Amino acid sequence: MRKKFLKSTGGSFFIFMIVLIVSVVGTTQLLMAQTNGRIIGQVSDAQTGDFLPGANIIIEGTSFGSASDRTGMYRIANVPPGTYTLTVIYIGYKDFSTEIEVSSGSVANQDAALAVSYIETDQIVVEGLRQGQAKALSQQKIASN
Repeated sequence: MRKKFLKSTGGSFFIFMIVLIVSVVGTTQLLMAQTNGRIIGQVSDAQTGDFLPGANIIIEGTSFGSASDRTGMYRIANVPPGTYTLTVIYIGYKDFSTEIEVSSGSVANQDAALAVSYIETDQIVVEGLRQGQAKALSQQKIASN
């Protein structure tokens, strides 16, 4: 009787089950995307306003992060609701950190204007240049032309 039922349905029962499973999985993913939020923003130089492409943007204590594109824009999707510390890192600039709240199904906007940071060091002495320059001048004096 079972074989007769499967044969009489012509495999439509099998197709129905596949469609049902795909539908349930898609709905679950849609619901998850609606419960999580997104963070977007732009990274720029505080003094000039120039965009800073390639800046690293991370949410402290999570595996979420992004990098800014060529226009300084970044996007972090699928962030669970909550309060986080957002940190922006770019070489040659001071790190930028701020608290940000992500709500369910919403977009949190956080721009970051980074200030230039200089690294101060002790005096640097280059000694090889002095010897090389003296040798070059000596060779110039000796040269026939």
